[in-house]
Amino acid sequence: MDHCRRLDHRLVVGWWFVVHAFLAPTVDAVDLLGASFSMSWPVLSCLEELVGAQGAFEHRGTKLVPSASRPASSRPPLSPASQLFLHPTRIFSSDSLDELLSSSFSINRDGTTDGGPLLLQHDVQLVRLVRKPGGEQWAGAVPKETAFNTSFAHSAVRRGMTMVVNKLDLRWPAVADAASALEACAGGHRVQANLYLTPPGGKQGFDPHFDFMDSIVVQLEGTKRWTVYEPAVITSPRPDLKVKVSSAVGMKGLSGTGVTMTPGDLMLLPAGVVHEAKSETVAAAAGAGTDSPEQSAAAASLHIT
Repeated sequence: MDHCRRLDHRLVVGWWFVVHAFLAPTVDAVDLLGASFSMSWPVLSCLEELVGAQGAFEHRGTKLVPSASRPASSRPPLSPASQLFLHPTRIFSSDSLDELLSSSFSINRDGTTDGGPLLLQHDVQLVRLVRKPGGEQWAGAVPKETAFNTSFAHSAVRRGMTMVVNKLDLRWPAVADAASALEACAGGHRVQANLYLTPPGGKQGFDPHFDFMDSIVVQLEGTKRWTVYEPAVITSPRPDLKVKVSSAVGMKGLSGTGVTMTPGDLMLLPAGVVHEAKSETVAAAAGAGTDSPEQSAAAASLHIT
């Protein structure tokens, strides 16, 4: 299986489905928390084009869910790319993770690879939200770039860290198909996908932040509780813009609303919109009050951006 088949034709910078679309001539207005935020590309029409029908999704605030209004008999056959957005668990699941990690190579910043092993904190990150007295927050990470070890990574996740696999679109063919299809629909703007695995129990990897690119979040497994803040702190932020919005000054005047993501949900996050996310508690996500290994596995959150 050629997990790096997209390496020969594009420079990767940014799953999340990250869409680097700064100069798109068309914008979509996202009804986010009762306000109107603009994404710099026609995301909804692109997704409908991929699945082959208008009205394929229902727009519920910042979330998109497959529409139940059309009978199944009227729906066209799904391409591998469109399956990610209508039936994401057919494309990737937690059962695929070890295969992904064992078959992947380290990928350079310019999108090339020499076939070397994965590097921790370069190809795969382990992060956890750290809070200090006084309200300061940041994403704490394993500090040293070393050879990746699957057993160590899974152990870190069990201890509450989030595992991030960068450049999933260069590592998993079905995701590569979806990213390529989005690139074509978005006028050739660059698309990248990263994978996030967060253990249950209200665990959080990152402090509140905004991204410089528009994003589509695809929830694969488990439940994750997002807080999305309005108004947007900046429109069309530059890639090099770094602002620590979790400080008291940075969050001043922002109002947060909760968005619960369950398997199959999609969420649109325009550039410049502050957000944070944490896994549900085991009891909430698994529907029980004990902390058995079986329930912990079932409640872990897996999503692509």
